[in-house]
Amino acid sequence: MRQSPRVIIAMANTRLAAAYSNRLSEYPYQVILCRDGQDLLQHSLNHQPELIIMDADLPTPGHDLIEIIQLTPETAHSKIILLTPLITADLRTRSKQLGLTDVFINSPGVIPEVLTHVHRHLKPQVSTKAN
Repeated sequence: MRQSPRVIIAMANTRLAAAYSNRLSEYPYQVILCRDGQDLLQHSLNHQPELIIMDADLPTPGHDLIEIIQLTPETAHSKIILLTPLITADLRTRSKQLGLTDVFINSPGVIPEVLTHVHRHLKPQVSTKAN
């Protein structure tokens, strides 16, 4: 029997991370919280998540973390949703170059929209598990 999809949440804002975690724990996902870039890299290697929701404002620059995750064989499959305080044209271009799954403004108001994208990206895995 297959495990529930693993989702790592890596955010500097612990309240916002807890809000995401609480909402995601209502679904058949295994949620792992990380407090910084080092923690994110360690948990990504240990748990090999299907999806990572990460804050661009972690102490280690977000794009550096993304490149490391994508170049590491154990984590290259992980989809990444980046949360940022401001979406600029440069960020959109860089995000496309890095192959990010989605980019959102980091605020409590976008939680429902981010969750919709999480479900869309993980739905095939959850459906397969039920069969």
